[in-house]
Amino acid sequence: MLQDLGSHIVDVMNHLIGPIDSVLTQTHILYPQRPNPRGELETVEADDIMLMIARLQNGAIGTIEASKIATGAEDELSFEIHGDQGALRFHCMRADYLEAYDLRAPESPLGGTRGWNKIACVQRFDKPGGFPGPKFSIGWIRAHLHSHFNFLQAIANHTQPSPSLYEGIHLQRMLAAAERSAQAGAWEKMP
Repeated sequence: MLQDLGSHIVDVMNHLIGPIDSVLTQTHILYPQRPNPRGELETVEADDIMLMIARLQNGAIGTIEASKIATGAEDELSFEIHGDQGALRFHCMRADYLEAYDLRAPESPLGGTRGWNKIACVQRFDKPGGFPGPKFSIGWIRAHLHSHFNFLQAIANHTQPSPSLYEGIHLQRMLAAAERSAQAGAWEKMP
């Protein structure tokens, strides 16, 4: 789980609010033996759930979770970031909007304008080669198509793609630190 779905959410959180300084991670295999395609029981070594407490370099602290044993969940990724002046939340199953809360907004008269506001995200980035069209909702295919477009565009323009190989290696080092934390049951410093 940590190396699979966990890699995506750790990467997103490190990008949005990082850098992550240290982590305390726990992983768990819910079903240690499972039937293979022939119906025989096999021992499973891949974890089913990962829970992480992350301490940022600025002293903030938060939690990160990834699970394959989440009844009712589809291909979901969501986050909430809460600060002293506001908050953001996003859910990939409702990817057309980012929600923002600004504590500086007036709360009067009659409630003012303070509260969660939806920010439309549908066409807030360059079209990947003109496809899909501007009225299509954001989704898994669109994000992957845009990633391929950015990579090919970097090659064509002789520029550094992002994410780069360096960023991928850094993420793998972060996951290795989280894995060491899970094995030791102790805080682990991130690279």
